[in-house]
Amino acid sequence: LLAFWCFLGKSSSFHVVHLLRRNLPTTTPLYAGGGFGSGGATGKSKKGKTLSTKKKLQIKERVLKDYGGDIQKGTDQRMKDAMAALPDHIQSIAELYKKIVRWDAYIASISEDQKAKLPPRDVDGAKNARAQLESFLNEYSLGENDLHNIFQKITWDASADAKAANAAVGKMPAHIEERVDKACEVVAEAVKTKGRKDGRLLDVGTGHGALI
Repeated sequence: LLAFWCFLGKSSSFHVVHLLRRNLPTTTPLYAGGGFGSGGATGKSKKGKTLSTKKKLQIKERVLKDYGGDIQKGTDQRMKDAMAALPDHIQSIAELYKKIVRWDAYIASISEDQKAKLPPRDVDGAKNARAQLESFLNEYSLGENDLHNIFQKITWDASADAKAANAAVGKMPAHIEERVDKACEVVAEAVKTKGRKDGRLLDVGTGHGALI
């Protein structure tokens, strides 16, 4: 959530509606052997052997290269690129929506006395921006939820990749690694019993370690 709101304060994007539904490409591989997106830092090869130090370094170098040497900066750039890939009119509407959201958040954070002292020019500008947004939403048959979803999709896609990338270049605490490995075994067995060669897992973060 923090990444999402930080993104609103810097650039823009989301879960794309019928109008621009698409799958944003990702380049970070996920390795189940060492945990969800652990990058195989402590995983095993097909022969059951622990990955060599050389292999780990190769994975780390590849991941860092994909992110331009810095995962945080690379993640910010990925979000900007995802927004830039959207149609021009959606980018403009999203930028306007972002400004209004930031204004509303500011207004909600100040007292009534402070609101009364706001420059009329700023207040009128916010009203005009909201009217313009409503006009665009009607013109393109969009809702504010659609804009919210666009930002959310871009933010969460980039964040999920970054989490996997960070895991690939780092090391999990032993007790976390053990729990994640056990969860991966459960997932692998469940997929195997269904007879699928390429199964998928929906990982629901409950906050207390439960695997749904």
